[in-house]
Amino acid sequence: MRLSLTEKEWLIQQADESAVSHLEQVLSVSPVLARILYLRGIRSQPEGEAFLNAGLSQLHNPLRIPGMPAAADRLALAIEKRERICVYGDYDVDGVTATSLLVLVLGRLGVEVFPFLPNRMTQGYGLHSEAIREIAASGAELLVTVDNGISAVEEIALARSLGMDVIVTDHHEPPEALPETPFLVNPKIHLGNALGNGAGTRAAQVEPFAALAGVGIAFSLLVAVRARLRESVRWAGKKLPNLREYLDLVAIGTVGDVVPLVSDNRILVAHGLREIERTTNIGLRALLRVSGLMGKPVTPGRVGFVLAPRINAAGRLGDAELALRLLTSRDEREVQQAAALLNQENLKRQEIEKEIAEAASEQVGREGASEKVLVLAARDWHPGVIGIVASRMVGQFYRPAILIAERNGHGTGSGRSIPGFSLYDALHACRESLQGFGGHRMAAGLTLAWDRIPAFRESINRYAQEVLEPGDLVPKIRADGVLEPASISEPLLQELERLKPFGMGNPEPVFLSKGAAVCNPRIVGESHLRFQLSAGSRPVTAIGFNMKDQYPCLQECGSVDLLYHLRVNEYNGSRTIQAVVVDMRPAQPLLK
Repeated sequence: MRLSLTEKEWLIQQADESAVSHLEQVLSVSPVLARILYLRGIRSQPEGEAFLNAGLSQLHNPLRIPGMPAAADRLALAIEKRERICVYGDYDVDGVTATSLLVLVLGRLGVEVFPFLPNRMTQGYGLHSEAIREIAASGAELLVTVDNGISAVEEIALARSLGMDVIVTDHHEPPEALPETPFLVNPKIHLGNALGNGAGTRAAQVEPFAALAGVGIAFSLLVAVRARLRESVRWAGKKLPNLREYLDLVAIGTVGDVVPLVSDNRILVAHGLREIERTTNIGLRALLRVSGLMGKPVTPGRVGFVLAPRINAAGRLGDAELALRLLTSRDEREVQQAAALLNQENLKRQEIEKEIAEAASEQVGREGASEKVLVLAARDWHPGVIGIVASRMVGQFYRPAILIAERNGHGTGSGRSIPGFSLYDALHACRESLQGFGGHRMAAGLTLAWDRIPAFRESINRYAQEVLEPGDLVPKIRADGVLEPASISEPLLQELERLKPFGMGNPEPVFLSKGAAVCNPRIVGESHLRFQLSAGSRPVTAIGFNMKDQYPCLQECGSVDLLYHLRVNEYNGSRTIQAVVVDMRPAQPLLK
């Protein structure tokens, strides 16, 4: 009998029970919450209080980010001197929100500032020489990059030769040779000998800033600049912008870029979600209306699956200028039109994505089912959508996946990975087959000659053969602990609320109930499965979304081992606790 839905390996995470007991006592929390905190890396009372409170005052000093002091001084000087500034961003949601953030705040400070976003289809990612010349010709004295620039050695040299200073703010993995600028901000590098000769050394991530998205680095720069301005005689007594008001943009870019919601990211997103709900940004309000979220609680899921894709849509299919106007315009009519157009572009993107995903899945069936890294290519795939489809291929086949489309006669690729396989390191190992690459452990982009795709596929799979173990390619579900249905209660659910916001790096807790008796299984809606977990006189309702095919098996086995989330179900004014099924299988005597 098949009842397991995912074919995944179940793992109960192990904790030091004495340490858990200590956290329970010093934090005055339940054993369940103490165990989850331990599994989140919390080991002391101060760490626990910081995690549970997540106050803005707990943000780390941004001046600790490599390169930040010099960059903050230079931008503060530009503000003082009223220099003309260009903010050079990226066309994805991280880059668009980071660009919007700097444009809005610098504008409020009285600076002449203008944005530039490259076109994905005609220019591609990063700095471009032609754009640099146009920006210099417009009279810009300072160029500030957000979410890009760490690899733009030649372009930044050109900008400086044309009379512009360049502040680089980026969070991507640094190359071996860094751009020559004294204002290089990236938490993943050691500046050391980099300044002056462009030769930097790749370094271990600088905690706690390494997880910041591009918009998080941009926000950190503004925090540092604001501190500098407060020290200035000219700004003494003057009201500076309240940066809290812009955390709505920071939260959208951070969640949209799928960076871990840990440390400062978790704090920024927690407060940013509240700012979204009460935002005064008229473009964001228009987007909330058109996407059906106005007046509803905003969660990371709603940001990641509703708001971010709409902001991303314009840049994926062409020009991200539309999304930038949405977030920076003060014209009510313009933002309403932009929101409506972005909604339409997102629908178009979904149709294109579906077609490519079907073709990619067929290609795996024909060619790549046995490969450890899926390298899939077609000349007619849309370059702006292949990254999303790569994520879907990872979810479907649990293999690192790289999709390659054609642009300007060359292959342009986008990849996504699995835990345990650094995509950036893999591309670095295969760099002889590539014209260029960049990104992170879990996501990266690349370019290569079209006829080099077979050689690249062979090379990266040879690398994967060396670094991946068979167990790495088996998807796993990690349970935070065993929980008896009788222990499920409203106070426990209220405690779990303190762990939010959930996301990568801070996942929603998964509980295991072994040998749970199943009562009254039934199909609800068109495809969902609902049943009761026996818990004495107070049974717990469980819901398995899109699991109706398991109904006969559930009737037959009677009791199950169940993995689930605990959530509140509010319906017609009533509030009940619900176990949302992650996976289930017939009750077994022993779990790994």
